[in-house]
Formats: sequence, C-alpha cells, structure tokens
Amino acid sequence: MNPEELISLTCCQGQTVDGVAAILGAVDDRVVMLDWDAADAAAYEVHEEEGTPCTALIGPLGEWVLTYEMDAGWRGENRLTELSADGKAVALFVGPTACTFQYAVAGEVVTRLVSYGPASREGARPDALDDLMRDLVWGDDREFASAGLTLAERLTGERFDWDWFTRKRRFVVYDPD
Repeated sequence: MNPEELISLTCCQGQTVDGVAAILGAVDDRVVMLDWDAADAAAYEVHEEEGTPCTALIGPLGEWVLTYEMDAGWRGENRLTELSADGKAVALFVGPTACTFQYAVAGEVVTRLVSYGPASREGARPDALDDLMRDLVWGDDREFASAGLTLAERLTGERFDWDWFTRKRRFVVYDPD
C-alpha cells in the first residue's frame, strides 16, 4: 500500500465479513481470498478490463470488520448507516481533493469531519469525539490521514498495521452506485 494513494477504510462493529460484503453489493461469484499484493494486481486488472467496477479487501480486525476499498470509490461512506445499524462504524477517506472522517452508531452519523478543518463538523453530535481528538492535528491531507487513523484506532481499540494486509482477506468486486 502506497501512502501517497487514496485511503478508504471503513471499520464496523456488529457486522460479519459476509454481511459487510453484502451491504457493499459484492457480486457473490467474484469473491476470492487474496493478500494485499494479489488484490492490488487483481484490482488493476478489473479496472483495466471493466472500467468502472470497484474493489475492496474485507476481513476481521479484532471484534471489528475492516474494509479497505481500492482505487475507485468509497461505498462505505454511502452505506455507513447500514454498516453501523447493529453497532458502530468508523470511516476514513483521504483523496486527491477531499478528506473525510465519520463515526456512526446504531445507524446514525454521530460525527463527520471534513478536510477543510475540524471546526467544520457535522452529525447528530459533532463534538462527541472531542476528548479523543484533542491532541490531533487535522491540517493538510497527510496530517488528516494520520489524525484520522489515530482516531479510528482510539475508537476501535484496534491497531491498523501492515500485518492485516499480509494475510488473505476477501477480495470483492462491486459496481459503483
């Protein structure tokens, strides 16, 4: 994974890997188990051959299910209320023109931060995460990515590290909305 590329992570509590794949709209006959390197190559082939389909790696991370969406799109953002319906969901997107961090509980977006500053907050309780993010810097995209990953780790109690990507995970293909 190249840190200069898009980051699109969604972490859900209260869902199964199969449940997350279904919510994302994964095509059943196109789900295979791959590690990061193989998934990266497969995602490239899918995009070259088919143009628009999106791809993701989905797997357990402690008591959570982590989804890393690759290259095209961020289905997790549009499905956050569904993904958090039976628990919680944390989503981080760092893209070429915008960055977003969202936290949802029981189907409701509690807090949403956008890259033009943490002062621009939205959600049912925009200040709900203040205690967890007091020491975080949300400046440029790199700082936003770092702060977002740190906040996600604090919320989930799980460490996001390269080991997750070295194991085989579900590689799914889905059509964009």
